[in-house]
Amino acid sequence: MKYFCTLFATLIIAFSACFAQETAYYTQAVSLLHQGNTDSLKVHMQAWEQAEPNNAEIYALWLNYYYMTAGKEMVKFQEEEPLETSLAIVDSTGNTVGYMVSTVVYNEETLQKGYDKIDEGIALYPNRLDFYFGKTRVIVTCSDNYPACISEFEKVFTRQKENKGKWEWTFNQALGNGSDSLIINNTQSYITAMIDAGENSYASQLIDLSLQAYPNNVYFLADKAALLYQSGDLKGALNAYLKIFKTAPNDYLVAYNIAYLYENMGDLKKARKYYKLATQSSEPDIVQSANQALEDIKKALAK
Repeated sequence: MKYFCTLFATLIIAFSACFAQETAYYTQAVSLLHQGNTDSLKVHMQAWEQAEPNNAEIYALWLNYYYMTAGKEMVKFQEEEPLETSLAIVDSTGNTVGYMVSTVVYNEETLQKGYDKIDEGIALYPNRLDFYFGKTRVIVTCSDNYPACISEFEKVFTRQKENKGKWEWTFNQALGNGSDSLIINNTQSYITAMIDAGENSYASQLIDLSLQAYPNNVYFLADKAALLYQSGDLKGALNAYLKIFKTAPNDYLVAYNIAYLYENMGDLKKARKYYKLATQSSEPDIVQSANQALEDIKKALAK
């Protein structure tokens, strides 16, 4: 992570000897983590905890430790051909009957120890945005527990109202104005993952939660419009797209979508208005589709 590397170098040069000792603990812990040496990491973490009992970085590294030790690689049989590397199992006639694939199974008790540690850290350092995001990443990676993931985002948005966006990252470094884009991009990645997994209900919950914090964000509004359209709620989808268009009047794909929805709702005159706007697009496919729709509407209105 570039942000981490730049910050780390600055801290080594600029900060006091006391902080240099703290950084040495951190550097050694990260090194052991990367090596996968969990036995030595645990001993080191315990020593660090004795020396710096409330150091913020300890909590993030404990989460990483428990995440690493919770996973156990296992081999399972499945009939469907997997996307990842696998071993095909054939019967006596040479026909493939299934596949042996490697998978990681996580121990929930071990994971909970990690969650408890990071929750302790959040209680002491509630503005450490990386604590919340680290926890959500482990939750989704290990269990696809989307309700728990949404709950963490709810905590982020609640805290954001309280701290007025004054978030921190590693070494309690202030994020400044970049925190909004970080939150939005991170949230959007989970929304996309939920939609890709077919979990539209959970995606919708996270979208609505996100729009409470960022009511005019075009990405969240577009997500909402797409899900409403898929569910058959054309009016709801239209309202979401119209809200986007107020913010981005030169987004001709949005104009096309508005026109398409009006057309499907039977309001051909309004559909014509927005299709005409869509013909100003620099995208040939949009222009071609809009012009064809305008021809169809012209014929329909002439009847």
